[in-house]
Amino acid sequence: MNPGTPDSAAVGISGATAKRVRFVVASRRNLPARSARHERERIAKAEAEAAIAAKAERDRAQRERAHEIDRQSLFNLGVSAARQDAFQRNVENAHAQNVRQQYTTSLMDELNRAINELGPPTAPASGFSTLYRQNQRSGWYYVTPEDSDE
Repeated sequence: MNPGTPDSAAVGISGATAKRVRFVVASRRNLPARSARHERERIAKAEAEAAIAAKAERDRAQRERAHEIDRQSLFNLGVSAARQDAFQRNVENAHAQNVRQQYTTSLMDELNRAINELGPPTAPASGFSTLYRQNQRSGWYYVTPEDSDE
């Protein structure tokens, strides 16, 4: 094995005296047509990425709008429920007031019936003060009570 000489055919030709040369590899500088195609592909890829980003932005905006609509709907439902609760309380209060009015009316009717059953009012029995006033007017100053023991 000598340095600089290949050992097998896989590396080079055995026994050749020429120096190794570098393999020619295609690069952008060698193929301008491929460079233009690559530029078109890059532009197409950038446009596709921009389209994907725009669609993602539209989807995000759509989700955000749907969320806002849902939030507004829930708010409207809450307001509607509060309005319905207030209406229910008003109906219950009106019913309670109606029941109280009917009860008051029935009590007043019973009271009127009880008063009318007694008949017309009678003159009060004359008491001491009435007799005293009558005596003062008539000039008599003393009246012997009828039920006295004398």
